[in-house]
Amino acid sequence: MRHPDIIRKRSFISKLKGLLALLLLMPFCAQATAGTLQPPSGKVILTVSGAVAEGDANSTVRFDLAGLEALGIEKVETTNPWLSGKTRFTGVSLAALLKAVGAYGKTVRAKALNDYRSDIPLSDLDEYPVLIAYRLNGEAMAIRDKGPLWIIYPMDGDPTDAPLEVRSRMVWQLNALEILE
Repeated sequence: MRHPDIIRKRSFISKLKGLLALLLLMPFCAQATAGTLQPPSGKVILTVSGAVAEGDANSTVRFDLAGLEALGIEKVETTNPWLSGKTRFTGVSLAALLKAVGAYGKTVRAKALNDYRSDIPLSDLDEYPVLIAYRLNGEAMAIRDKGPLWIIYPMDGDPTDAPLEVRSRMVWQLNALEILE
């Protein structure tokens, strides 16, 4: 008859060995999935870093326009507090981009060219189809026109009625996203 302490010890050692094996295999698993995103060949317009499974040794993924377009093209026509009337935006959904980079955090910190920052809880993606727009009415957005990228939350009705925290998350001149755990 085996003593219960010996059985618990063997069970613990067995679990420890399994965990150690998993930890040793993780770099190989990451290498097997890495590289599914093509490196940019054009001008980099968006850098994604932080809690991502894809990316370089610094957990950074860089996108040019072609790389963003390769993730899927979405269109939304919506009102906006900074533009008059309905406007058509074209871009990639934030959810698709986060999936492509293997984001595993809880918050996205959006950063603009002028160092403006806004934190977007990933729970927003359950409520809003958030878009990273790179075209406004079919045209590329220049920096002076809030480009090259603009985070868009679709809004119905009067856009000034949108909650202030949602409006503050609509970062224009976007150039970086940091995924926070």
